[in-house]
Amino acid sequence: MGLPITRKEISNRHIKTSQYYLEPLYNLLRERLLTQPLLHADETSYRVLESDSQLTYYWTFLSGKAEKQGITLYHHVLIDLFISYFNPL
Repeated sequence: MGLPITRKEISNRHIKTSQYYLEPLYNLLRERLLTQPLLHADETSYRVLESDSQLTYYWTFLSGKAEKQGITLYHHVLIDLFISYFNPL
């Protein structure tokens, strides 16, 4: 008994739902943040699962303290350090 659904299907549904509902909000906040006279930013990197070939970056962007409504955005990027080695220009 039960619904035959895989972890992959659950993950894909979670991703698609997040994109549908949260991506427009993220884009709106990003556009507002880019109009601010002052931004604060932080970059943090870490290795993915102790891999020597992949590095993950998180960027955090914040509006200035003088703003009435503060905005904080996070941006995540996975970088494959060997991509240029295996895929030369």
